[in-house]
Amino acid sequence: VLNAAGLVTSITCASPHLTNFAALVDASGNAATGINGDALSIITLVCSILSCIGLFLTILTHTSYQRLRRSVPSHLLLCLAWTLLIALLLFIMASEVVTGHTELCQATAVLLQY
Repeated sequence: VLNAAGLVTSITCASPHLTNFAALVDASGNAATGINGDALSIITLVCSILSCIGLFLTILTHTSYQRLRRSVPSHLLLCLAWTLLIALLLFIMASEVVTGHTELCQATAVLLQY
């Protein structure tokens, strides 16, 4: 939203679909509270841990069997799995540790971006 001087005073996020990730990470500043907030936190943590387990098993399987590592697509799969595992672990640790620490939160956001 622009004010009379043409400066941006606020930003409004809108999405035409129901899977808006910004709603999960609280881009508006209005955190889900009570049972909804607890449910979202539990669902996010459980699903992230299940994803980490699946990625770890994929990495373990492809590194254990040499014949799986011979092809280029397999190398690409390993790179993707490692990258996703690191990003997911960083997300899980950051969501639990950086709450209330602005600088640490910003550093985590930069690491997740790159």
